[in-house]
Amino acid sequence: MDKPGRKNRSLRALALCLAALAAAHVFPAGAEASDAVGGILISSPSVAVSGEYRRKYASDLFSSAFRGDPDSMYRLGIMYRDGAGLPRNSENAIELLKRSAGRGNDSAASALGLLYLDRSAAAPDYDAAVAVLRGAAGRGSSDAQYILWTLYKQGLAVRKDQAIALQYLRQSAADHNPQAEFDLAYCYETGYCGINRDLITARRLYRNAADAGIAGAAYRVSLMMENGEGGKTDPAGAFRYMKKAADAGAGTAEYRMGLYYLSGIQTPKSPEKAAAMFTESAAKGSADAMLALGDLYLDGTGVIRNPGMAASLFVQAAKFDKEAAGTRLAGLYASGTGVRKSRRNVRFWLEFSARRGNAGASYLAGKMYATGDGGERDYIKARYFLKKAADSGIREARALLGYLYSEGKGGERNMGIACSLLETAIDPRLPDVNQKYEDICVSGR
Repeated sequence: MDKPGRKNRSLRALALCLAALAAAHVFPAGAEASDAVGGILISSPSVAVSGEYRRKYASDLFSSAFRGDPDSMYRLGIMYRDGAGLPRNSENAIELLKRSAGRGNDSAASALGLLYLDRSAAAPDYDAAVAVLRGAAGRGSSDAQYILWTLYKQGLAVRKDQAIALQYLRQSAADHNPQAEFDLAYCYETGYCGINRDLITARRLYRNAADAGIAGAAYRVSLMMENGEGGKTDPAGAFRYMKKAADAGAGTAEYRMGLYYLSGIQTPKSPEKAAAMFTESAAKGSADAMLALGDLYLDGTGVIRNPGMAASLFVQAAKFDKEAAGTRLAGLYASGTGVRKSRRNVRFWLEFSARRGNAGASYLAGKMYATGDGGERDYIKARYFLKKAADSGIREARALLGYLYSEGKGGERNMGIACSLLETAIDPRLPDVNQKYEDICVSGR
């Protein structure tokens, strides 16, 4: 069973994530687009929301709420909840939302349910939250249905139940709740949620959610269009939706848009725009974008050449465990490009990539350990890395590993294994390897 503190933190995160689903716009048209209340964007491009405007607006709402208008009660409740135009006061927020919900405002019911789940001033009331959300869901509130899907899926405030969760998700998606359509599309794409994979349905739902402004859905449907999943390949559609996701600030989409601009596919080639996209994506933590941007700085493509910046970006990518960062940094330290030459660092970064599955790096790291290049010899590590490379089919690694077995360096001496490795390494393009096989396994020298 989860500890109470952990459960409360999960519910608090849920409330914050779903705040936008629990309510509609708080301020009317005429408010500044860059302002927000509780994660709900205010929907006008023109007039700034000044403190005076908020106070007058709140005063008008109080007058309407006093006359029993449920929408005004709801809006005031949200303002109290978020401290937007009114002092933050969860007790007042709950009371107003309760009255609004009692008069049939299901947006208020959803917001009230979330407040019951996460009350910073008092213990959450899970039973009341679930009751009010079920009531709103039963009246067709797609927001409440979506919240209940999340609760039942994760076992928050209710007993975990996948079947009930999926039922609420389907209901919410059927009413075209964009986030629900996105989640259901993911279920159909992956087979998650216990339903059969259906890429056609997944693509349709992703597209619906993308058209409603869900950036993640735009990204997913773009990939499906690019790969011909769930329908015909649609390169133009793939580009259009990827751009939509990137314009919404999705870091992974910004990286993909950088690739579009760099290649000139579906758009005029522009290394400068590619660099700008990679920069945005890298700032959001995309290791792939860090590598791509580093390559541009290394070559001076779309940016002023700066090998030192390239090295810095590769190091940042390495922190995200990108094995390709290691091979790039090994190359920089080998040539002294953007960094001071260092054979020790070459070996360090080759080992970094080798431990993450790069067979070529495994061979080079093993060879450096066997020869003492970049530090002391270590035949045990040499065998370890050479075996990884040999198992991947690198003939030079098999030959060197065979030699170590023949000499008993780094472990047992075993001529059978040595000659087997050397024999499989024979290649007309590798005369030194062939000679080593002749000397050790045929002539016995």
